[in-house]
Amino acid sequence: MFAKIFIAFIVIPLFDFYLLVQIGTKIGTLNAIALCILTAFAGASLARSQGMATMQKVRENMDKGIMPAEDILDAVIIFLAGMVLLPPVSSQMHSDCCCSSRSHADISNAGSEYSSNT
Repeated sequence: MFAKIFIAFIVIPLFDFYLLVQIGTKIGTLNAIALCILTAFAGASLARSQGMATMQKVRENMDKGIMPAEDILDAVIIFLAGMVLLPPVSSQMHSDCCCSSRSHADISNAGSEYSSNT
């Protein structure tokens, strides 16, 4: 069980981060950010629509007197799938901040060059 959890929370996000960086080097940083935002928007829209449809089924079954256990499980799974959409966005922001072509020294030297020119 621990191995499955380890894979789910460590290996998969690391692979996602690696893949995101590789795509960013091929298509450019801004295009990678746009792709990440577009994917998150599409996934969030899909999760919302499926969640609303599932909640409608829950209400209909409750009105009929049927226990909506399977529909509630579907709603929980849809919610968890929507939560999975969050890490790629945060890993994209992390890769842009930490893996840029400029080093920390370059950035701090740029500020000192500006102040010495004025």
